[in-house]
Amino acid sequence: MGNNDSFMNAFKIVLALKFSLKDVGSSHHFLGMEILPTNDLFISKQHYVRELLISTNMQDVKPVSTPLSTSCDLTPTSDAPSCDIREFRPIIGSLQYLYLTCPDVSFSVNKLSQYMQAPTEILMKAIKHLLRYLKGTLDHGLHLSRATDLSHNIL
Repeated sequence: MGNNDSFMNAFKIVLALKFSLKDVGSSHHFLGMEILPTNDLFISKQHYVRELLISTNMQDVKPVSTPLSTSCDLTPTSDAPSCDIREFRPIIGSLQYLYLTCPDVSFSVNKLSQYMQAPTEILMKAIKHLLRYLKGTLDHGLHLSRATDLSHNIL
């Protein structure tokens, strides 16, 4: 992937002389992220989040504007009803991948991940709230554009 077609073609020829390779065309998905060609490049988590919402049966939920309250006390109490650990852990695992690619959910996923040993219904509600937040951010992504002058990036 590159922004100079003639350079990329020449580079592929040089690589083909040394290695066995096959050009499969443009990238569409890479490590769960969707790559959308625009005038430049747009990288989105839309496909991954949509699949997560479908797998949790939350594709039709109403979105919310915040991932998780920072003042929310998620500490389990002895009388708190527990939730199904077989449902909780896979969702947390999927969210942990987003933790690496979406800084807006890092705090929430980190907080929820601390209770994987004994999840409660309160934690499951918090996960569902986070999934509702992700539903509202489906159109968010990273727009990468070409820059001819890199001097503005110097600190």
